[in-house]
Amino acid sequence: MCIVEGVSVSADPSGDSTLQNIVDMGTYLNVVQIRRETPQSERVKGRLAKGGWISLTNTSNAPLTQCNGHWSRTPGYWAMPMPLGVYKILISIDTKAVTEGAERSTPRSKAASGVELEEGRYLEVVETKYLDQEERVRGRLIGGGWVTLVNTCIDQYWASPMPTGSYQTMAQ
Repeated sequence: MCIVEGVSVSADPSGDSTLQNIVDMGTYLNVVQIRRETPQSERVKGRLAKGGWISLTNTSNAPLTQCNGHWSRTPGYWAMPMPLGVYKILISIDTKAVTEGAERSTPRSKAASGVELEEGRYLEVVETKYLDQEERVRGRLIGGGWVTLVNTCIDQYWASPMPTGSYQTMAQ
C-alpha cells in the first residue's frame, strides 16, 4: 500500500481514537486487515502490520461527479494498494535475484530458472509485500519466487503494473 496523501495513524479503527503518528505521502506500508470505521460509516480503515490504523478512503464526503448523465461520488483515497496482476519489466531482473521468500536473504528460487525477466517482458504478480528493513516492495510470481517491484529508498521501479479498465484495440 502506498500513501497518496499524508495520513494519521490511530490506535484503533474508531473515529475518536488516539493519534499515534503521521505517515507522509509516498510511504509504503503493509495493511493486514480492512474494515469500515463503524457499521454506519463510509470511512474504510486499514490495520497496519506494525500496529495502528489508517484511513484508506471515505466515500461520504467524496465529490459528486457526472459521467454519461449519471451523478456519482468518487471516493477520496489516502492510500492505494500495489496492484496484483501483470507487470511490465522496466529494468532487466537477474534470475539470481528471484528468491523463495519475500526477503532477499532467502534462498534463490528454483522456479525462476528458465524464466525471461528482461526489460519489456511481462510477469504476473499474485501477492505484494513491503519490506521496511530492505526498503523494497516485493512481488510473488504466479510460478513461484519473489522479485523486487520497487526500490523505495531511491524510488526506482523495476516493474510497472498494467492498468485494468477499458482498452481500444489498435490492430487486427
